[in-house]
Parts: sequence; structure tokens; C-alpha cells
Amino acid sequence: MTRSTQRDFSTSGISNSGLNVEDMIVAVSRLIHDQIRDDDETKTRILTDKHFSIFNEENYFAGKEYKLPRLFLSMLKRQATANDVYLFIKGFYVTAKFSPVCVLISLIYINRFVVTSKLPLHRLTWRPIVITSILIAQKMWDDINLQTSDFAEIYPFFTVKELIRIEAKFLAFIDFHLYIKMSLYAEYYFSVQSIVKSGGNLNKAELESIANSSNPITKMTSTASTNATPSAPMAIVA
Repeated sequence: MTRSTQRDFSTSGISNSGLNVEDMIVAVSRLIHDQIRDDDETKTRILTDKHFSIFNEENYFAGKEYKLPRLFLSMLKRQATANDVYLFIKGFYVTAKFSPVCVLISLIYINRFVVTSKLPLHRLTWRPIVITSILIAQKMWDDINLQTSDFAEIYPFFTVKELIRIEAKFLAFIDFHLYIKMSLYAEYYFSVQSIVKSGGNLNKAELESIANSSNPITKMTSTASTNATPSAPMAIVA
């Protein structure tokens, strides 16, 4: 795989077909949110299976309260809203400055993970899985890639060692299947574009308003520096 593939996605004509990065983040956030469960059966699997428990956010909480803004602490305790997912992804995009291509590729990786692991996204796991998918997408497809330590600095809820462990388990579940055909990317792209064009109940104006005033990721980065029945995944998963 070569770094030129990322440029191929960006220059293939797909990126000029009417879907801007804001639309993409909003639509991808909706697709991820629609998969997040809060059911007892999935929770039991996460709590009792050592292969799944690594993605349990609650396992990483102890001793880190001082690093986290109150807004984020409140988000950890409740079921995710579409706004929460949007703010999470948008915060990483604005702070890490990775390419827009990575937003859509992260969705492909998430869907591969859900299908191969047979573990739905859950209130306890969606943030670790999303950050890992973005981290891997950025490493694989951007010409200038960030390191795991950069993501730990942006999102100090996890240490570098913790992110490395989560990333390794994620990769094992998808059997290191990281290659993405142009045709697959196009299918996802036009599916997302269709959601945007149809409106999709995305509540975009509200999301943008919230993001401008209280994004917990950007607040966490600032704090760290000063303190040192849900739908199934998209069927296109190959």
C-alpha cells in the first residue's frame, strides 16, 4: 500500500462531487450513532470477555478525573447522542488536522470491526473504537501521519500504552484488513452523500452551534496542556 492511495481518493473526482468535510462528519456521526447500543446483553459480553473488555471505557477512568472537563465527565455517564458523536469526531478533525478522507475510512474500519468481532458499538465502547479507527485511518492513509502519542495528547483520557493496546486488539479483530478498494470507498462516499442530500434528520445547524461553543475534545486538549434497537452497520464492509 502506498501513500499515493490517499491522494487517489482525494483527486479521483469523488471529492469534487458536492460533499464537503462538514457534511461528511455530520453524516458519518449519524451512521455511527445509529449503531450504538445500551443493552444488557452487549454490556455483559463487554464486561466478561477479556477480548472485548479492552474496549470498555470504564476500565480507563480511575485516577484521570482531574484531566477531564466537566462536560466530558457528564458525557461518559450517559447514552451517546448524535451530538456527542459529532463533537468527538469534529474535535479530533479540528485538532489533529488529518485529511477528510480519514473520516470516511474510519467508518469503513468501524464496520469491519463490528462485523468481524460480532460486537455492536455500545455506550461503553464507542469512543475507544472510534478514536482507534481514526488513528489507524490517519496512520495508513495520510502522507504525514500522526503518532499514537499525538492522539494521546489530544485525548488524554488514554495513555500512549493504553491506546497501543486498544489499537493492537482492534487490528487483530479485523485481521489487519486495512486495504480499501477505490470502488468500496466510492460506495461509502455516495451512500453518505445520499444521506446528506436527503436531509437525514441530521440537525446540522444545532450540531454546528454546539461544536462552536463547547467541543469537549478541544477543551480536553487545552486542559491537558495546562495541567500537563439500533441499526446495523452499513452493508458495504468488504
